[in-house]
Amino acid sequence: SQIQTDFMTQTGMNPYYHEDGCTATSLSLMDGGEMVFLLPDEGLSITDLLKDTSRLSRVFSALSGARSGVSNAETAIVTLSLPKFQVSSTLDMENMLKQMGVTDAFSEKADFTNLFPSGAQSVSLSSIQQQVTVSVDEKGCEAAALTKVAMAGSAAVLSNNRQTVTLD
Repeated sequence: SQIQTDFMTQTGMNPYYHEDGCTATSLSLMDGGEMVFLLPDEGLSITDLLKDTSRLSRVFSALSGARSGVSNAETAIVTLSLPKFQVSSTLDMENMLKQMGVTDAFSEKADFTNLFPSGAQSVSLSSIQQQVTVSVDEKGCEAAALTKVAMAGSAAVLSNNRQTVTLD
């Protein structure tokens, strides 16, 4: 089945790389990063392309070296056409952090006294999530990310003094 969607088309001087199996280009981001676009050759799925870590390493190395002229990729006038899109994702990072050895922060062994110097008691991390949104259209690529940290436990009440601040 086919899906109808709006495409964006942009022409500019960009890195271009082709090897048996895929074609790749990238767009520069304002912060100095790059967004890489991979197109597998006919008969090769994107899943198979992404599983081939040695090929991905060659592609990324070639594209990053193209801007400085030290790779077998070239800088070319590339016309890039792709669907406009916006994608969002939320990643629960607790298990990943625990696999990396960050375990005490999620248990009663956690020590957050530097964050709560006035009497935190049994405070630990209860969850960490990374949320990301990326959108691409003719104006360019926009990406935003945030990390949400939730803590569990109790902390001493520091004051009953209440104040109001209005920013208008």
